[in-house]
Amino acid sequence: MDAEWRTRLAGEPVHLLGGRALWRPRARALLVADLHLGKGDAFRRAGLAIPGGGTALDLRRLDALLAGYPAEVLWILGDLLHGPAPRAHWLAAWRTWRAGHPGLRIRVLRGNHDRAFAASVLDVEDAGGEQRDGPFLLRHDPRPAPGAHVLCGTCIRWPPCPACTGAGRRSGCAKA
Repeated sequence: MDAEWRTRLAGEPVHLLGGRALWRPRARALLVADLHLGKGDAFRRAGLAIPGGGTALDLRRLDALLAGYPAEVLWILGDLLHGPAPRAHWLAAWRTWRAGHPGLRIRVLRGNHDRAFAASVLDVEDAGGEQRDGPFLLRHDPRPAPGAHVLCGTCIRWPPCPACTGAGRRSGCAKA
């Protein structure tokens, strides 16, 4: 697994992972964002020459993270999907991957690309737009919330946003 940085946020130990995720050992929770499953399929349907294999690569990255961190819950902080899932080419790969992790609770917060999200099709939980979890308010967007420590998809996205890699800053991002 890639490098990690151990620190504390809101009084809780966390590991910021080079694999573009956040590990909360106390909660046994792994947080990722912006998988955009099916993005290549959506672009190819629109006539863009995008190579295949993106979903398989993302699922291998998740496997590597889960092998290194004993998560009981996987939080996806928005944009699990890029487009509709029911007849998507990548759906079989997702279902095979999901069957390999039967005890893993997967909670999905909706992002701006999750308009076609159907939790039952993907065997995950629809956690709505935001959720409190321990000392954190989890959401996709980097909007501040008075009295809450926000962990947002933009701060741990897949791949990282420019604000989190030093190329720019976004209002509300933990790195801003």
